Amino acid sequence: SRARFPFVHRDTCGVHAASYQIEGSKQFTLFPPSEPAEVMYAQSSAGGTGNRSMIPDIDAPEVYEKYPRFARARRLDIDVHPGEILVIPSNWWHTAKPLPSASGDDASMACISVAASFVDDSIYERFLDLHGEFRAMQSLLAVGAARMT
Repeated sequence: SRARFPFVHRDTCGVHAASYQIEGSKQFTLFPPSEPAEVMYAQSSAGGTGNRSMIPDIDAPEVYEKYPRFARARRLDIDVHPGEILVIPSNWWHTAKPLPSASGDDASMACISVAASFVDDSIYERFLDLHGEFRAMQSLLAVGAARMT
């Protein structure tokens, strides 16, 4: 029932994200944080935050038939090539997929990137709040799991 990576999500605890492309190219698809959870089909699992979309493939031909509200989402596609860095601001919905190689030979295609999350002054206080809630939820889940065994 859950999409495999890459899936549309917002990074946990409201952090910013950065991706440095080393080899190959990747297409990022971003949606602004103003997109409502119901348009993004955000789902919450036990202890989840609603930061993950339940849409398994945003480019599937039947995506708007199965997820009609998603048609209202404002989408931004950005191609990132070797040596480029993409910074994704806090709370932006995003996903990524490798692009075919320039030669068209997918068998030899390598797509290598380094991703990082970071916090700056603009989100520091919010990050502390969200991280505290995240840690508290982890503790509650651990206690509940221990009681089930």
